[in-house]
Amino acid sequence: MSDATHCYVGRMPGCRCLGVVVVDSKEHMKDTSKTVANAVKNGLEVERMTIEDFRNSKDSFGCAHELRMRECKKRGLNQPRQDK
Repeated sequence: MSDATHCYVGRMPGCRCLGVVVVDSKEHMKDTSKTVANAVKNGLEVERMTIEDFRNSKDSFGCAHELRMRECKKRGLNQPRQDK
């Protein structure tokens, strides 16, 4: 088994643009699972990959399709997290 750090990548259905990316870390397992569950609940297709593979993919974050971008924002995706 590799020691590479992994992340979960949530893509918009159809266009496959990025909706969410979260690092899979043992220190934040609960937050990671909540984020991944929320992405699935919102209809994103989630896959797990190494961070190196994600960086090499050169995917841009966010959706390039105006209609889907509005949907992303409406669902609260692609928004910076506001700490309480």
